[in-house]
Amino acid sequence: MAKLRAPLLLWALVHLTCANPVDSNQRSTSGFHLDPEDKLPAQPPRKRALRPSSDFLRRLQDTPSTDFDGTSLEWKWWDGSLPDGAVSIYNSYSSRVDYICKVGCHSGYYDSTLDNAACAYASDGAGYSSTQFEVLVNKDDFEILEWKEGYDGSVTPNSIKTCANDDIYIGKNKFGLGEVKVSEKGFNLPWGGSRYWYSSYMVLETMKDVRREHLMDVKYKTEGVKPIEYPPEILNRNTISNAQCQPIKQEVTLSKSVTSTQKWEINFALTVGVGTTIETGIPFIAQGKIDLRASFTYRLNKESSYSETTTHSLTLETTVPAGHSCTIKMQGKKYGLDVPYTARLKRIYRNGETKWTTITGTFKGVQISEVHAEMERCQPLPDVKPC
Repeated sequence: MAKLRAPLLLWALVHLTCANPVDSNQRSTSGFHLDPEDKLPAQPPRKRALRPSSDFLRRLQDTPSTDFDGTSLEWKWWDGSLPDGAVSIYNSYSSRVDYICKVGCHSGYYDSTLDNAACAYASDGAGYSSTQFEVLVNKDDFEILEWKEGYDGSVTPNSIKTCANDDIYIGKNKFGLGEVKVSEKGFNLPWGGSRYWYSSYMVLETMKDVRREHLMDVKYKTEGVKPIEYPPEILNRNTISNAQCQPIKQEVTLSKSVTSTQKWEINFALTVGVGTTIETGIPFIAQGKIDLRASFTYRLNKESSYSETTTHSLTLETTVPAGHSCTIKMQGKKYGLDVPYTARLKRIYRNGETKWTTITGTFKGVQISEVHAEMERCQPLPDVKPC
């Protein structure tokens, strides 16, 4: 179960200044002057939650995706049990644990004490309940989630949206979870078949103050991986001409600097703009087999890759026949590798807090190996004077 933070002192102040809860059927544009019995949601709710239409449920699979802005958060469909890392709060007003859920783009809560699992949410001025819903998941409690106070539809820059193209955010107040709808300038609390509206609330956000991230304990799954063999690559050539009447021996040195790029594709959103390092050996091909270099720490660029330059150099003594030219070439075998891997990701925040999670990905690299020199067939020189 993922835990959420809330500053207790600020939360208490919000309660003292919180606007009165307003049932959607009783909201007035001239002010919220309600009878005392209407100030709190009734326990139990006076109205039963409405059921969404079958047409609405059919469209759920086409709900726009969520932009989690480079975090590891995700929505998972309810499949009969809570997924690991489901995000929850303790609802002190109802004395139970509630989980953050959504139906379409509407954020609400799943009451874990109910026999029949359903997500309560507010829509069109009423309270609804759907057995088809998604649960917010924070795997390994990796993201730091915090509640920040808001008023009149305001949200923080890192607040969590339910859908990328909507203005609905995850929110709560002292009565429970619901949604902050910016265009309605407030917070909607689903309560049975009713929707209660509040001008002040708390909105859920992710902490972005990350100092650095580091990948370690990298384990490559090389079993069954076959190197991709490309045509040999010619790195350098040198031609020696002999216009004399006797063969000559000559020593030739060929060299070439080759830049190779290793890329660690990651099935995870690393923090943009933060320095990321990886401690690992780099897979390479030796005599057709995959081996690992000694472990080292590399600094990755924004593409999660690392480039290095290797200089290949060979010296060859060759005999050039009289009246001929001979070309010596240096070439190597070119291999590609796609190797799955797992690793531990360590994230350090500027406040000193450290978080860990396990990630998966694929190492992709291209290398030149087994470099050698060979002489091409020598050719007679044109216009050579007879000996």
